[in-house]
Amino acid sequence: MVVIKPNVAFDKNPDLGATSQPDTVSAVVKLCFAAGARKVIVCDNPINNPESCFFKTRVGDAAQRAGATLMLPKSSYFEPLYVGGETIKCL
Repeated sequence: MVVIKPNVAFDKNPDLGATSQPDTVSAVVKLCFAAGARKVIVCDNPINNPESCFFKTRVGDAAQRAGATLMLPKSSYFEPLYVGGETIKCL
């Protein structure tokens, strides 16, 4: 299994260059399968809404068309991290 973590932080059009290019993500997924990966997962924990980010950047569609599984973040995937008396929590 291979996990690919592109930059999908913002819900911006790929032409703006704020996120990973969908064609690049697709090519990397295909290369992983060609190298023998049985499963490829594409995931990120975007700053903006995950569904919107993967849609507007077109990374989600490109990854799925190339055969990858898209994994959107859920709060159940995270747990609090205690560092120096402070709590850091994602999502």
